[in-house]
Amino acid sequence: MPLSVRPALVVGVVVCVAACSPDNAVGTRVSAVPVRQQLTSPYPYSYIVTSTSATDLPASLDADVQAAGGAVAASIPQIGIAIVESERADFADVATLNGIESIAPDVPIADADGQAPAAEVADGSDANAITMAGAPPIPAGGDPLSGLQWGLRAIHAPEAWALGYSGLGVRVAVLDAGIQSTHVDLAPNLNTALSASFVPGEAFNAPPGPHGTQVSGIIAAARNNRGTVGVAPNAELVMVKILPASGSGPISRFAQGIVYAADIGARVANISAGTNLPRATRIIVDDRGTPDPGDDVRIKFTNANTIAILRALGRATNYAHSKGVLIVAAGGNLSKDFDHAKSDIGIPQELPHVITVGPTGPLGWALDFDTDLDVRPSYANFGSSYLSLSAPGGNFDVFTRPGLSPSCTLLTFTWPCQVFDIVLTTGLGSNWVWNFGGSFAAPHVSGVAALVFEKLGPSATPDEVESILRRTADDVGKPGNDDFYGHGRVNALRAVTWK
Repeated sequence: MPLSVRPALVVGVVVCVAACSPDNAVGTRVSAVPVRQQLTSPYPYSYIVTSTSATDLPASLDADVQAAGGAVAASIPQIGIAIVESERADFADVATLNGIESIAPDVPIADADGQAPAAEVADGSDANAITMAGAPPIPAGGDPLSGLQWGLRAIHAPEAWALGYSGLGVRVAVLDAGIQSTHVDLAPNLNTALSASFVPGEAFNAPPGPHGTQVSGIIAAARNNRGTVGVAPNAELVMVKILPASGSGPISRFAQGIVYAADIGARVANISAGTNLPRATRIIVDDRGTPDPGDDVRIKFTNANTIAILRALGRATNYAHSKGVLIVAAGGNLSKDFDHAKSDIGIPQELPHVITVGPTGPLGWALDFDTDLDVRPSYANFGSSYLSLSAPGGNFDVFTRPGLSPSCTLLTFTWPCQVFDIVLTTGLGSNWVWNFGGSFAAPHVSGVAALVFEKLGPSATPDEVESILRRTADDVGKPGNDDFYGHGRVNALRAVTWK
């Protein structure tokens, strides 16, 4: 069984405001940034090689690897990691590499079993539609569609904006699958010069990648009287492409992306992707990123390999933490109890210095704007030792509940009522889309973190910011740290006013 990415759950709802084509005014922001540290070798087997030194690689590594029948495809000397490719399935067993602590298969992040069934929503006019007597008000500091962004209300972002906090001067790296760099809501805040790709043959914005576009909009969609607005509407975005638009790639790219984010001075790194590593021996199939089963590679993966990868990726998160980066990760969509998960471990969620975020969302918000916004979705992973915080990610439980009205009209949009229970954010082109999943909880926390970094200034540490986020979260579950909400649902207003 392949390891699984935990992306958002895609819902086919697209909102067009004015023209759906990219805005010409921001078209010049496209930048042909070259792909960095590509893995270009045709060899079928890839390995993460970890040096005994956590700050360097042996001088003889290239020669030693070549003598063993491989090639160094990329290196991260800052943390003593190299990525090696070989034609040999037994490379890890036969290679004699001086100064090396471990050699482990660079297993794939695949999309086979981490994703709950997608909920397809038809474009909708409906004879039984309910036209609401009123529309949700646009919050102060919001944009035309912000009245539909119930998540901003849930975390009290508008009240934080009213105090003058917007993420100004804070750099947020988004480790994801690319971005629509010309989007009218993203281009003003996107640093194209620093945005980069670790995916062979793909730039950070080509192909653009819907998932990263959506995640980025939640963090820092610009306040520009267009579409939606992000939690930190003046924060700087940097796209660090670690997965192709198709959403599958080697686990080593987590390390590459995290170290890159640290080296460019990011204060927050958002990772809305993840995978599970097995605690016992398992056969993993690497599909090589193609639909052709003929090029699939079968990898025998052991608990020792899991330990080796945990140590290697832990070096990356420790390095980023030491450089002042707060790492925020999505908790995942498998409905799994990670307090009692004996078969596997979550990556990057259970690495050192990672804040893992679970999703929340309303049930029937379009029918009652005062309904509870903090209901735990049934798809969410959980565990008091696993989750740090919770934040809006959308709720789709009502898709399976009978007896609800078939559609509602809010503003000018008529959709099945349950669509309004999920998260509205930026989409491809200059569109806006509704979507849901743990992927969208994490960027709400990343946005609030940017507000706190702005308040505290450049001397703030990740530990200080994390402590404030935990202390000021609303305790919406059982008292104290709990299975479904961690320390609580993040609260932007309380976070920026904490003393």
